[in-house]
Amino acid sequence: MEIIAAKPEEVLVIQYSVREDIVLSLYHKFDYGQFRPLPAVRYEKNGILRGYILTDGHHRASVVCLNGFDIPLKIEDNDQRFRKNIRNPKHHFHTMEKFIAYYESFWKPANRLYGILSINDLVRINGLEELAISLTKAN
Repeated sequence: MEIIAAKPEEVLVIQYSVREDIVLSLYHKFDYGQFRPLPAVRYEKNGILRGYILTDGHHRASVVCLNGFDIPLKIEDNDQRFRKNIRNPKHHFHTMEKFIAYYESFWKPANRLYGILSINDLVRINGLEELAISLTKAN
């Protein structure tokens, strides 16, 4: 396992939406110093790093992005730890390889229809930047 800080455009997502009420709640409590790294897997194609697929924590990653920070990630490096941290049990991913294959065949093409690949896109498409601006002005 490796802990990194990834640029928001490097953090690839498997969701196309986040709930505004959850983002608002997290935004008000945000403390980067207390933020725990989010689970992710390295995504490579032809030996070239293409990004890090977030396996959980899309709402939390959105809040970090809104606050202008890099996203702390915990990069899983073996299937046992990956299975322990994956939050999508209905698909029963037993290996990182199967998870990545599902990302390529389902999540990536589906999200692309919405113009979403990275956490930056998720924040923009869901209108969260405007929400953060209005919160800043209110304070």
